[in-house]
Amino acid sequence: MAQLIERYEPVLRLFYRGVFPHVPRLDEDDLIQSFLTDYFVAQRLLESADRSRGRFRSLLFTAFRNHVLMELRRDKRLRVVVGLDNFETAGQSQASVGGITTNQETVAWARYVLDETLRRLEVDCRSRGRTHVWEVFRRRLIVPAWESMPAAGHDVLAQELGLADARQSENLLKTAKRRFRQLLVVLMGELGVCEDEVDREVMDLLKTFGEVRTFLPGED
Repeated sequence: MAQLIERYEPVLRLFYRGVFPHVPRLDEDDLIQSFLTDYFVAQRLLESADRSRGRFRSLLFTAFRNHVLMELRRDKRLRVVVGLDNFETAGQSQASVGGITTNQETVAWARYVLDETLRRLEVDCRSRGRTHVWEVFRRRLIVPAWESMPAAGHDVLAQELGLADARQSENLLKTAKRRFRQLLVVLMGELGVCEDEVDREVMDLLKTFGEVRTFLPGED
């Protein structure tokens, strides 16, 4: 339980900032910590999760949203700062990603999973002395996806990274993609996603951030 709480805290933080942008950031830590204590320890939210009724994280986000709204109602100071109009509509915001409108729950989840998997991939490559694997992945896929720049050709990467040839760069990219997929699955497991649900979660990730498709084996 402790590990699951730890994994979801940064997801809740992203969700909070998207859904409640008008609430002062100084109150963010208190709201998140009080929720984790109240719902996970006192009310045993994990034990109330019923997989047949939907994903655990949907229950989690709903409970967290309700918790924040309850605190807003109780805290007159926050009500004044947030404003009556914003208070009445808090928690109902949508997000637009790549021209597609979706909910903040989906965006927070996808953003955390993607960012954390990429962070782990970089750490993994560098810690094992495979910096070239990360650099090929970063310059071939990440830079074009997030910075709207053209992808570096394998011949260019080979020359600039001191590789034998373009074929070696291609092979390093395949290695990086396989490792990205492995780390993605590991992270999802830490977040309570069962093995038989991984493919569905990956598809949802692709719906939110289509660029991720090129990060997976079999795509370029």
